[in-house]
Amino acid sequence: MSFLKPRGRIFRKFRWGVAGIDHVGGPESPEGRAKLGSRIEEVLKADVRRSLVFSLVDLSNFGIKAGGRGGEPDPSFKQAAENGVSVIVWGKAGMKADIKTPDVSMDGYVYDAGSDEVVGGNGMRVRRRWSG
Repeated sequence: MSFLKPRGRIFRKFRWGVAGIDHVGGPESPEGRAKLGSRIEEVLKADVRRSLVFSLVDLSNFGIKAGGRGGEPDPSFKQAAENGVSVIVWGKAGMKADIKTPDVSMDGYVYDAGSDEVVGGNGMRVRRRWSG
């Protein structure tokens, strides 16, 4: 396991971009105000903003639209990388509404600008089952 440690007085934060978490099925929240993918995206962005190691970048500045991509990186990710963005994450999340055992799943993808490749992908599938 690796740990990031600032050295000296200057520490440059890693610049992150979130390219959207698509909602791929299931009901909206009980209040009807947010879909699962949007809510996960909000939480992820808030966590990055609070981080002492990462800073959140608005990817629309590089012409990157949120959502609607499968497991492949957008060609415009390279432009963001050339402008200092280290990591771009995106994914899709959905819920199957079953009264006895609701099933929530998420596929997450991470673009590493340093190596110009996607890290993770299908191996990052998260599935949670619980009974209410």
